[in-house]
Amino acid sequence: MNLGARARVGFRRLAQSVRTVDHTTMRRSRLAWFNVKRALRIPTRSDRKFLLFEFGRMLEDGHIGPGCHITVAGRDDGAGSQGLARMSGICLAKRYGLTYVHTPFRGMQIAEGPEPIDPRKADEAWAAAWEPVFNLGHGEISAAECTLPRIEIDEFIADRQWWSSPCLLSAGHYHMIVDRMPEAYYAVIPQLRQKFFFNKPLRPRSNVVDVCAHLRRGDVRPDNPETAYRFVNDDIVIKSIRMTQSVLNDLGLLSHVRLFSQGDLKDFAPIRDMGFELCLNTPAIPSFCAMVEADVLIMTKSSFSYAAAILNGGVKLYDRYVHSPLPDWIVSDAEGGFEREQFRRRCVAAFT
Repeated sequence: MNLGARARVGFRRLAQSVRTVDHTTMRRSRLAWFNVKRALRIPTRSDRKFLLFEFGRMLEDGHIGPGCHITVAGRDDGAGSQGLARMSGICLAKRYGLTYVHTPFRGMQIAEGPEPIDPRKADEAWAAAWEPVFNLGHGEISAAECTLPRIEIDEFIADRQWWSSPCLLSAGHYHMIVDRMPEAYYAVIPQLRQKFFFNKPLRPRSNVVDVCAHLRRGDVRPDNPETAYRFVNDDIVIKSIRMTQSVLNDLGLLSHVRLFSQGDLKDFAPIRDMGFELCLNTPAIPSFCAMVEADVLIMTKSSFSYAAAILNGGVKLYDRYVHSPLPDWIVSDAEGGFEREQFRRRCVAAFT
């Protein structure tokens, strides 16, 4: 093996060992390795998760000046993920006195349309359709208006001058920071809801409690190693719905349950005869709006329903997922059950 090949193998082994160590105790070693890679012009894209953690630490320690503006860009995944990424930026800016700059959705996967569309391909028209749904740019500086130098997270961390100089920091999301303090969303939820409802009529009030449940299907299958961790069995959501209805019935409240999912009716045999309204293959935008407006939202392991829950003003049942729950969300167990008395108290406060 020649010297160049040995060096590459050595670098890969060092990178693997560094990525496996504890973030807190080995931060300096990871930073040193990041700087070595920069000096040797080795790509540092794989370090961005760590760099976001580091950015959060620097914010907490007061090392970042108020001239720092932040934006979210460079994504082409689904609507829930992209909307949530921008909400994390708004949340972080509010928390630390920074300025959020809005970069509109540019391309988005899982597009809908009359012609067959590759769900993995980013679609510009689909992205444009979602922009007024979230409406996150309303009242914000747009990226097109911002004249500050635009800096990626790699360059920002590597060059100390940007820590105190006016600049526009661009990252794909800020979840790595916000997920450690999900209560920070409370400071911006009124603002996020105001943006969302600015261009939409409010749902008329009713004496029937509107319960919406989300069950991710389509590209999420138990036989797909990349998505199996997000697959939720029918029995789990059925248990959550039954418990929800039981509590509402005990309180003398009428309820109407809608289950949003994808697939054929035959695939939902355990559910279809239970009296729930099955909203299968409903267009994504009205489905998302229904989840935001629901009185009770039963979430699933998906950024789509997580983003809706951030905007939702009702009672939320959280299914354990990669993003942390807000403190007032009710956490379901692995079988779909939850703390009944906690849910009852939430319903009494919200509906009686």
